[in-house]
Amino acid sequence: MIGYAVGTTQVSVDDPRGDTEKVWALQPLTLLYAARLMRGVRYWSEFYYDSAALDAAQGRVGQEVKRFGLQLSLQKSLPLMPGWVAWVGAGLGVSRARYTARHTIDSDGYLLARYPDRHNTSTTLLLNAASEWPVSQHWRLGVKLEQALAMAGDGGGSRASLTLLYRY
Repeated sequence: MIGYAVGTTQVSVDDPRGDTEKVWALQPLTLLYAARLMRGVRYWSEFYYDSAALDAAQGRVGQEVKRFGLQLSLQKSLPLMPGWVAWVGAGLGVSRARYTARHTIDSDGYLLARYPDRHNTSTTLLLNAASEWPVSQHWRLGVKLEQALAMAGDGGGSRASLTLLYRY
């Protein structure tokens, strides 16, 4: 199956200059590929892009975050009731992020300091659950929920997506 997903992702940054805001951002572009390995087991791969603006506040670093990533999970089917199968899985992800317009402000909202742009590569452990429902012979509509646990970098957080899959 190939497909597309749109969803939301939780973005927070472990910035060396200080704390940051945690926000939910749109994940507008996710390309999907899934294939069965054996009966009841499939792999699920994703290439995604997201961006977010983290506001500065007193004691918090503001910045723009742009991130590209690749994820691969193995998923096991769980028949819940007739006609409904959920997939649960685990996997690994790697992403590359760019942090720009990094700054802090004072208590009156005036610029206190600017910091140079930085880049970071992150690796994550993924835990996910998904389900799809047929809408025609080849098309399936679904949902996917995921928790990404950062092993290195800033890639952790929750994600929720709507998926559109083409089964050829």
